[in-house]
Amino acid sequence: MRNPPQAVKYPDPEDCTLKFQAYKKQFRLPFYLVCDFESFLSFANDDDYHTSTRLIDEHRVCGFACYRVTDIVEYKQTL
Repeated sequence: MRNPPQAVKYPDPEDCTLKFQAYKKQFRLPFYLVCDFESFLSFANDDDYHTSTRLIDEHRVCGFACYRVTDIVEYKQTL
């Protein structure tokens, strides 16, 4: 009973809406790429590597993806 009960107070959703106003600070290119790189972890053999650090796992590439994001219709990419 030393501390009062906790009360949760949420902010008003109208007052805490994030709005972007610095349009001249935007990235100037009309599109950008979103890329993802996938790999499997496999046990690495220390005999293959001659370094002072101990290698535990090795990444084996299994795939990648690249998605183009733009408002220009002729360059749009569908999923």
